[in-house]
Amino acid sequence: MTAGLVAFRLTNIGSFGAQLLLPLYFQQVRGASAVGAGMLLAPQGVGMLLTLPQIGRLTQRVDHGRLVAAGVLVTLAGTLAAAYAHLAHDEIPNATAAINVVQRLGAPLGTALALVRRGPVTPPR
Repeated sequence: MTAGLVAFRLTNIGSFGAQLLLPLYFQQVRGASAVGAGMLLAPQGVGMLLTLPQIGRLTQRVDHGRLVAAGVLVTLAGTLAAAYAHLAHDEIPNATAAINVVQRLGAPLGTALALVRRGPVTPPR
């Protein structure tokens, strides 16, 4: 299994996990309706629609490693900004601790899921 495939799997685990949890967050924590949660998530789809063609062209001109690193940093910045935007100042320490717990639980879970999906590893003969 190549490192790129491992990174792709972990990215998908995070991406699909967020797609599951974000609507629940909007509904249960922020009190949005199902339609309201969908409308809050719609800009993600529009952003992907507008940027994917340009990213395809950009990958032909820019080193893939640098492009991935830049994408991760932009995604992280946007996620953290959105996560902290609606918090009161005294809620930020608890939110930071919660994010830390989720990251520390998500990494081993993602690794375990990837290994279980891969199946048994046998040495070459």
